[in-house]
Amino acid sequence: MRIIMAKKTEDAVEGTVSKMEAVRQTLAAGIEKPQEAVAHIKDKFGLDVPTAIFSSYKSAINSKKGSTPGKRGRKAKVGSTNIASATNGKITGHGIELALGVKALVGKYGADAVKGMADVFAG
Repeated sequence: MRIIMAKKTEDAVEGTVSKMEAVRQTLAAGIEKPQEAVAHIKDKFGLDVPTAIFSSYKSAINSKKGSTPGKRGRKAKVGSTNIASATNGKITGHGIELALGVKALVGKYGADAVKGMADVFAG
């Protein structure tokens, strides 16, 4: 059986840290701003890492960890109700839609305010 090993790059020297590893260690030290991180990497490891490369490596590291903060997109409004999710995707009639609409109003404005709204229409 023959084992094939990856070739070392020309600038890789025994005992030195790769740029990716330098970025990992810098992030682990709590330095996340590109300008500060590049200066830290230059001082500590003697490597020239452009800010664009740092940001790219940081993005790759964070995506592998799954540590992207929060979800992308707009946050849901407080008290909003999704009709399909509230009924497990099964909407069986107009009455359910109306009831869920009232529920959403109660969640947003409160039961007393919704009763007041209904009174306006009742009489």
